[in-house]
Amino acid sequence: MPHLELQKTEDTKNTQTTIVIVEDDNSIGLFLTLAFSEETPYRSILVPTAERALKVIESVKPDLFILDYQLPEMDGLRLCHELRMQQDFCETPIILMSANLPHGEFAQLKVIGVAKPFDLDELLDTVNQLLDQ
Repeated sequence: MPHLELQKTEDTKNTQTTIVIVEDDNSIGLFLTLAFSEETPYRSILVPTAERALKVIESVKPDLFILDYQLPEMDGLRLCHELRMQQDFCETPIILMSANLPHGEFAQLKVIGVAKPFDLDELLDTVNQLLDQ
């Protein structure tokens, strides 16, 4: 099944809150995009790699990132560092997800860690809280 990328419509392009989900496991990524489309007013964009995410943010300014930690080539923690070095994303909320979360750099990077498997309601509550700030 193909990844969902940059699904824009003219009426939501500039007004809808956008979440970029960087997840290489297509079933988890599609589950998250479906959950956001059915349970929230947010638009989600699913990309499979950190490199692709860096290309997407050249044309889209997301309001929140959800990153898998164990991504191919560039892991989610390295992507967090890359995002924090960009002025547009130094304060954008980031959720880092993994069954094996690293410890130590979360506070410094202003990142929320979420363990997999995750409770969907708790994740949605966390996203809502971060976007309401």
